[in-house]
Amino acid sequence: MSTAAQFKNWASHYDYDRTPLNAAVTDRTENEWWVRERVEFNAADGERAIGYLYLPKNAKPPFQIVHSAPAADVPLGYSSLTHATEEALSPIIKSGRAVFAVALKGYSDRPAPTNEPLGPIGFRKRMVSEIVDWRRGLDYLESRPDIDVTRLAFMGVSWGGIQGVIATAVDARYRTAIYVAIGVRPDWLKWADEAQPMNFAPHIKVSKFLIKGEFDEAHPLETESRPLFELMTEPKTLDLVESGHLPPPRLLSPRAIKWLDQVFGPVN
Repeated sequence: MSTAAQFKNWASHYDYDRTPLNAAVTDRTENEWWVRERVEFNAADGERAIGYLYLPKNAKPPFQIVHSAPAADVPLGYSSLTHATEEALSPIIKSGRAVFAVALKGYSDRPAPTNEPLGPIGFRKRMVSEIVDWRRGLDYLESRPDIDVTRLAFMGVSWGGIQGVIATAVDARYRTAIYVAIGVRPDWLKWADEAQPMNFAPHIKVSKFLIKGEFDEAHPLETESRPLFELMTEPKTLDLVESGHLPPPRLLSPRAIKWLDQVFGPVN
């Protein structure tokens, strides 16, 4: 297990200067259940980052807020961020909670010039850039009087949840974390220490909820998921569901909503 001194050193790579965000809402769309705002703000690398903020219509502000991180189909270009967010988190928005998702470099909203394989240092730089963009997004949420950042949850699915292990360790603004279908693979040991979720898992202080398919073919339970879960400290909960890699909404949503109700209480 990594020591406190090692963690402090690794976490320092994710520090950033809180320069002005110059944030602006550039688009608003709505349906029966929510208003979706497209937000632009200054990213840490000088680019403009993009976020999507979903505001529920059936609750009153300030809203509880869930930071959503998608599975690998979004960074690989198979799905848009908005489609993936609405497919996975619509029930949570309908429960009266706001949802926020940040488009990282390489998503369809922010195309990257190349997607070539990266070495350990290049991968670390990309991981740092992406998580700092998430943290800049949290800075933006803090500027919104209609958002209650004291009730901020993380919810990441598969690859998004794996990145979230690092994010929830280095950023103290999260109050709880829901990880869906996460695990670690042996070949990831080639990554730099600063980008390995296993090094950060023991240092997540908030309550942790792992929802896991018993028959996960992408991250087998006993060899890739349980070892990561065992590295996490209490309080933590592992909820096994009868599914493959990605639990269907009928299994996932009620569990996530019940967890948020327990941690944060009912919505306004």
